[in-house]
Amino acid sequence: MKSVLEEYKCGKVRLVTMLEDSDDPVVKTVQPSFKTDRKWKVTEAIDEANECLKMKEVIGQTQTDRKGLGSSSVKWWSKTKGKEKRDMIIDEVRQKEDFKRIQKTVQQPQQGQWMNWDSGIERSLIWKDIWQMAPLRISSLIRSVYDLLPSNANLVRWGKKDDSTCPLCHSRRQTTEHVLSSCKVALPQGRYTWRHNKVLQELASVISTAKR
Repeated sequence: MKSVLEEYKCGKVRLVTMLEDSDDPVVKTVQPSFKTDRKWKVTEAIDEANECLKMKEVIGQTQTDRKGLGSSSVKWWSKTKGKEKRDMIIDEVRQKEDFKRIQKTVQQPQQGQWMNWDSGIERSLIWKDIWQMAPLRISSLIRSVYDLLPSNANLVRWGKKDDSTCPLCHSRRQTTEHVLSSCKVALPQGRYTWRHNKVLQELASVISTAKR
């Protein structure tokens, strides 16, 4: 799911760079005024992106992931032009917006716990899917990611309750993780696999009926 603010900024950057790189000399010399937020100027964002791309070329290719050396190709600023250069500027603006989001997230110890997930499965959401979801489902999905569901541990943190103990096992704090996968009473009762088992029962019933 993409940020609306990020798409707004990239759209402005794309428009300005297309006018500046136009083959028409009249269009290229025109300097229209672009209405943006007072805290963000599109021309300043483009200049900053250009400087960052030039600096990256001076530094050279660096490794930022676990892939082997030479496994990815690099586009250099000085050797690109036209649409390819515009795309590099837009990607640089996106990276800056992503860095701002990460910077804000690491300052939130509760909502930013998702950054410590190593084995989490990424779920791709688009705005079309969100518009088709029920409001309560969207709320539950977002709050589960940021660990803001009304578990006993969170209710104690918010001053709504005095006891954070799990009402089933009475041995551990009832956090979101505990409710979803760690309760020693819910596990043997089959609560975690109940819906999955019900689906399998229906499939087994259909298959057995078809064999008769």
